[in-house]
Amino acid sequence: MYSFWIPVGLALLLCGSVQVQAGSAVSGKQKEAAIESAKESLIQMVHLWKEGRYAELYELGTSRSRQRLSLETFSARMRSGKRSLQCCWATIQDVRGSYESASRVTVQAKLGYRTRQPATRIGKMPSLLERSTFERESFRLVFREGHWRINLFRLIQKGGGS
Repeated sequence: MYSFWIPVGLALLLCGSVQVQAGSAVSGKQKEAAIESAKESLIQMVHLWKEGRYAELYELGTSRSRQRLSLETFSARMRSGKRSLQCCWATIQDVRGSYESASRVTVQAKLGYRTRQPATRIGKMPSLLERSTFERESFRLVFREGHWRINLFRLIQKGGGS
């Protein structure tokens, strides 16, 4: 009797009729909890960026980006960026998340930027023209070492740093 079921079971698995998923035991509540936690972490990261607290933000970077980028270089590149974040309610809005796995969530948010651009000269003093924009951004966060982490190069890119 066993000799019949073993080949049939193997054939079903190989043909794809029966699928075994490793992460299927994750409940909807666990997924929502991961998404909410990642969203809160992104909000915290954005506020650290806005406040210029780059050392704390650096510690929330992925290990790969921290290996390739020193704290000093990260801080200098963030400070030299052409864009900064807007104030108050305009900093971050409409935060959403999508679950990929227990350790990976993509978080989308609308960020408010201020861009400093040279304007025309007024008398002998050059003036800067400040332009405000909102852009929908997407950040993949990974959960490692007890924290949600972000690719630091992505933050530099969004800040207009070189």
